[in-house]
Amino acid sequence: MIKKGLWLLIVGMYTAGAAFAGGGGESSASAGGTSKVYEFNFGHIQNPGHDLYIAIEKFAKMMNEQSKGTVKITVYPSSQLGTEREMIEQCLMGTLDIAHSDPAGWSTGLELPELAVFGLPFMYDSLEVQKRIIDEVVLSEFQKRLVPKGIHPFLIYSNGIRHSILKNKPINTMADLRGLKMRCPENPLFVNTWRSLGCNSTTMPWSEVYTGLSQGVVDAAEADAVGIVNTNLHEIGKYYSRTAHMGGLFIISMNEKNGSRFLRMCSSFF
Repeated sequence: MIKKGLWLLIVGMYTAGAAFAGGGGESSASAGGTSKVYEFNFGHIQNPGHDLYIAIEKFAKMMNEQSKGTVKITVYPSSQLGTEREMIEQCLMGTLDIAHSDPAGWSTGLELPELAVFGLPFMYDSLEVQKRIIDEVVLSEFQKRLVPKGIHPFLIYSNGIRHSILKNKPINTMADLRGLKMRCPENPLFVNTWRSLGCNSTTMPWSEVYTGLSQGVVDAAEADAVGIVNTNLHEIGKYYSRTAHMGGLFIISMNEKNGSRFLRMCSSFF
């Protein structure tokens, strides 16, 4: 997991000089009053301790250091700015500079159903296969479709393979899924996948899953292993079933409104 966080940082720093774009505010300046500070906000759903949370915090710090204080990225974790879908909509409107989500989330938030193909169930049988698809296909296809919408995807990373955690029983056969109340993100791909497998799909914000599982609103939740542990779902769920139903794939994107100005600015220190 540490390697994944470092990969995010290294690729993010490298990509920033070539492909980072977005809207952002200006504030006044240094003690001498001659240079401006360009401010950007980054919203996400992860909690402190998650590898993505750690990587983004380091990324923001390194951007500030590399730019000698010219760039300031303020990070809003733990769904402070809303659900993943709400933050995508904010990024589209320009009220949020940087957001991230999986293919299904971007597909729903931007009404681009073809993007959901990269999150289809049982598509990745290993991390190696997933990495090849990321490197060879996903970024270019997202750029073709998001840039005309005013959103610039600049980094894609693997968040592992998703499995299931259950409160009362494990998943050993298809019969174990019948009638199971499975928590799903708010997008049709997840809802329809679990429904087709026999579950009662229940949408719920990630920030509410711990309470929902503990109170019996849902019987189970699905996520990557880091997300499950980081949210302490293992304290409630007695059974961890390796369903490997989807690969976790996240795309970090930026509103492109003022991207050209930011790109010119970055070229001076990268």
